[in-house]
Amino acid sequence: MKGEAQNLSGNVYMYPQWGPQCMHMMGGMDPAGAPMYFMNNTCVAQSTIYSSCATAIDGSGQVLRGNSYFIDNPNYKGGDIVPGFPCANGSWSAWLATGEDSGSTMSGEVPPIATMVGWGKKLLGF
Repeated sequence: MKGEAQNLSGNVYMYPQWGPQCMHMMGGMDPAGAPMYFMNNTCVAQSTIYSSCATAIDGSGQVLRGNSYFIDNPNYKGGDIVPGFPCANGSWSAWLATGEDSGSTMSGEVPPIATMVGWGKKLLGF
């Protein structure tokens, strides 16, 4: 999850063990090189979506789109401002307005366990 030249697509991440977030953004990745792709993933994280904030617009070389994020954050009561979200002053809609994470969704409600197990079964072809 750290660095450029990764293509992370179509995965299900359930409470990732690398931290409380779905992914760690790396500012300063070389956009002339192979960017990091994080697309069409489903992630349930402990408290936030990203550990830091970098945008493709500022040359980070990342491509974020079509992801479904769920955060288990007791401080998030719904709405646009997401506690712990480091981008766009915590505003999900302002982040999307930059062109980042197009087609992605974010929810502060963790899906039922049966739903999450179903995602894994579908991904694994069970």
